[in-house]
Amino acid sequence: MSRLPKILTLSVFVFGTLTGLLAEEKQSRPNIILCMADDQGWGDTGYNGHPYLKTPNLDQMSREGVTFNRFYSAAAMCSPTRGSVYTGRNPYRFGITFAMKGMLEESEIAITSVVKKAGYTTGHFGKWHLGTLSKEMGRLRSELDSLGVADNTMLWYCSDNGPARQGSPRHVGSAKHLSGYKLSIAEGGIRVPGLMVWPDRIKKPVTIDTPCVTSDYFPTILSTLGIDLASDRIYDGLNLWPIIEGGKRDKPIGFLNKDAKESVWMEDRYKFTSTKKGEFLFDIIKDPAEKRNLFEKNAKIASKMSSELSAWKAGVLKELIEVQ
Repeated sequence: MSRLPKILTLSVFVFGTLTGLLAEEKQSRPNIILCMADDQGWGDTGYNGHPYLKTPNLDQMSREGVTFNRFYSAAAMCSPTRGSVYTGRNPYRFGITFAMKGMLEESEIAITSVVKKAGYTTGHFGKWHLGTLSKEMGRLRSELDSLGVADNTMLWYCSDNGPARQGSPRHVGSAKHLSGYKLSIAEGGIRVPGLMVWPDRIKKPVTIDTPCVTSDYFPTILSTLGIDLASDRIYDGLNLWPIIEGGKRDKPIGFLNKDAKESVWMEDRYKFTSTKKGEFLFDIIKDPAEKRNLFEKNAKIASKMSSELSAWKAGVLKELIEVQ
């Protein structure tokens, strides 16, 4: 029977306590908190229908704010995904391609440095083991209430990748109906819980079925603060506000895995996957478990997506070579 560990590993990025700004500027800009769980599968929440796991605080966030039904970690493991949050870019662009491998290059523009220039004080807490899921992502929201800043705080929640794979000593999570686990670019390895609340802006619950990814945090936060993205680099993430307000994603999401021997090109409906086992095309809306390969049936779509993936991958790997 699948279950979560008693202790949940969590990291929290806090951008708040504005300094050096006029009072009216402080009121117009939110505090920002990014919470990221470790190895929590898409199915490991009550709001996603887990048969017995209780996640009342995550369920409350889902009822009050934005629920991303197709939220993806930028990689199938922790360190690269966390790097994507800091940079808004695919991890292979800056050399963090595996867990605890590589480091953030000085040439990268980190989200923390950008918001500091905008007047924010920043903090990072975790990974750490502080308590159960139900007690913590509640204490945090209660403390925001007690400080009187909850309404003007944009609070995000996701996981860094899917649950540990079958046979692992940590195989305790659930991807529910999705195939694959952590380290796999199948849906179960990269589709994770995704939530956001901001009472001052999000007045009623919103459900998003469009694919979104951890690389989107960077441009979304900058858009919120009225800051332009740097023009001297490629960003893989995009501003999510148009999607939250009813639009669709205007560019696919690319994924690389296992030293770029595996790759994915994700559109709104179709997912193209290239691995040593071959090339696959899935209608991810109708077939989220990735059981029916449509590569031959929809050859024209597959060919188009394959070409786009190849071009994107070549650009990413060029940057990887430059930083190594």
